[in-house]
Amino acid sequence: MKNLVRIAVPAIIGALLAACSPPEAPPTSVDPLVLGRTIYIKRCVSCHNHDGTGTLRRKPYAADFNQPGGVLSRSDDELLASVLDGKTGAYGTMPAFRPILKEHEVRAALTYIRSQFKPKQAELKPIPGGETL
Repeated sequence: MKNLVRIAVPAIIGALLAACSPPEAPPTSVDPLVLGRTIYIKRCVSCHNHDGTGTLRRKPYAADFNQPGGVLSRSDDELLASVLDGKTGAYGTMPAFRPILKEHEVRAALTYIRSQFKPKQAELKPIPGGETL
């Protein structure tokens, strides 16, 4: 019995130590835009759509990435926290993706979103008298 304990205890400790490995480092060879696009299509497009408008049946459903002064005016750190921890906004609640996505994956998705969706600029309208602002 003592021999069994002498063998079993180190084996159990070794298995536990192996399971306590450091967090996974982000892959170095994957282009963030490629990874971000993959994540956007898999996790984001169902609410934010392919065009980033966030509409469902022509009604606002999720944040519109094309809206001037909208969510893309926030810092990456603010958006990262919103995606990982969830956020209640004007159109509902975005679920927390922390259990599903790693930080480097969310950052890649944000890189993709910022590259694809640009808030529309306000259109300059003529002033009566012929000048524009």
